Amino acid sequence: MTAPPTPKAPDRTPVTTPATSVNASRAAPGLIEGACLHDTKRGEVTAMVITLPRRYADRLTATARDLVALTANVPPVQLRRRPADRGAWSAAMVMSHLADAELVYGMRLRLILTEARPLLAAFDQNAWAERFGGLDDPRDALNRWRVLRDANLRLLASVDDDEWDRTGVHVQRGEMTVADVAGHLVDHDRIHLDQIRRTLAEVGRLPLS
Repeated sequence: MTAPPTPKAPDRTPVTTPATSVNASRAAPGLIEGACLHDTKRGEVTAMVITLPRRYADRLTATARDLVALTANVPPVQLRRRPADRGAWSAAMVMSHLADAELVYGMRLRLILTEARPLLAAFDQNAWAERFGGLDDPRDALNRWRVLRDANLRLLASVDDDEWDRTGVHVQRGEMTVADVAGHLVDHDRIHLDQIRRTLAEVGRLPLS
C-alpha cells in the first residue's frame, strides 16, 4: 500500500515592505509578520513588526510601496490632470479617495469589533471624489492615507482568532465579517492602483503595459 503524500508545508515567504524584509518563519502557521510605519513628521520610514493573516498581509503592506513608486516622480499638475472620459478621476482624486476610503474601512472594522451586528453605512464615492478630491495636495493625500493605513494595520494585528468572524450588516452588501472587510480592503487597493496606472498612462506620464 502506497503511503499518503506528505502534507505540503505552509508558505512562509517573507513579506518585503518599503522599510524592511521580515522573516515570516517567526510567525505562527497561517500568519505572516510585517508592516511599515511612516514617520511623517521627520519624513522617515520606520519598521514595526506585527502579525496579520497571510491572505491580507502581502497586499496591505505592499500598497504603500506601490503607491509611492507610481506617483513619487510625477509632477502635481499631472497628478491633477483628469482623463478625457467624462467623469473620470485624476490620479490625485484617486489618492484622495484612497485616504477617505481608509477612514471608512477603519470605522467599519471598529464598529464590528465593538458592537453587536452594527449597521455599516455606504457612501457615494463619486460624490465624495468630486466634493473632496481636490481639497488635498496629492502629497498630503498620500500622507493622510499612510497614517490611516498604519492605524488600520495595527488594528488588524490586534484582532483575536475568534474576532475575525464578528459580523456587521452593510446596507448594500448585507452581512460582513471582520475578515470580509479586510478582504474588501485588499481588493480596493488593487482596483485603485490599477486605476492610477491607467490614468497616468492616459494623461501621458506612463506607458500602458
